[in-house]
Amino acid sequence: MKDIVVEQVSKRFGEKRVLEHFSAVFAGGETTCIMGDSGCGKTTLLNLLMGFEKADGGRITGVPEHMSTVFQEDRLCEAFGAVSNIRLVLGRKVPAEWIRDHLRELGLDGDAFDKPVSEFSGGMKRRVAIARAVSYGGDVLFMDEPFKGLDESTKKMAAAYVRRHAAGRTVIMVTHDESEVELMGGHLIRMVRGAEEDHA
Repeated sequence: MKDIVVEQVSKRFGEKRVLEHFSAVFAGGETTCIMGDSGCGKTTLLNLLMGFEKADGGRITGVPEHMSTVFQEDRLCEAFGAVSNIRLVLGRKVPAEWIRDHLRELGLDGDAFDKPVSEFSGGMKRRVAIARAVSYGGDVLFMDEPFKGLDESTKKMAAAYVRRHAAGRTVIMVTHDESEVELMGGHLIRMVRGAEEDHA
């Protein structure tokens, strides 16, 4: 699988400089975690990689067409159940039991399969969003603070689930918690405002 290469990319919003000549390589088939202070451009970088924003300068190469995403917001259809939310991206051909198996791996069972996600806790919604992105597949999985709001035991369960089902894919994850880098077994890129700081 190809590396995703970011070369001298810059991005401004009005007078605000978010990224300035940022360069990085995201190894194909491996997990890379991005950390940095709020406002340093982590989410903007993901949006550029996903094609939601256009860079002002520089170039990005190697991003596969087939991708999936866990956004900062859950972006679920609140009136639908967990299984139905995942069916929206997988289609009708995937057996419901296969979807339920994914949800069970994330500790969701029973009523969670069918009751509206509007009745879910924040942590339950987060796990449905993770299951939706991971089960969709794709050559690259983007995750923007995917474990936000999960307690430690649930976070470990979710990280293990992602590692199990995203093995062999390129995974790029934004996090504020260095322990999540360990849980995901990822390489680390630290960002500072307007630039890239270092790799670990």
